[in-house]
Amino acid sequence: MARYWVFASSDANRARLHLGSCMYCRDGHGPARRLLVPGGPQTWTPFATVEAAQQWMDQLHYKDKSLCKTCMGEAVDGRQPASAGAGSDALT
Repeated sequence: MARYWVFASSDANRARLHLGSCMYCRDGHGPARRLLVPGGPQTWTPFATVEAAQQWMDQLHYKDKSLCKTCMGEAVDGRQPASAGAGSDALT
């Protein structure tokens, strides 16, 4: 299972990097009782490392990109996540 997940919403122009264990991520399922539409404007993308997730987020043209304050802490621009893994491949 992926350790890190990026939630991206084109409608909200926002992306968040989460730990898979975060209550808002739940290993890419999102918050309990909140349904995602398959192929819709909201997606969860898994990554093995925080570095790979941040590189992917850097390519997004969203105004609001940051780490989840609940599970990760600092903003993506600060490059200081709560923890980091090794390697750099997405698990897609």
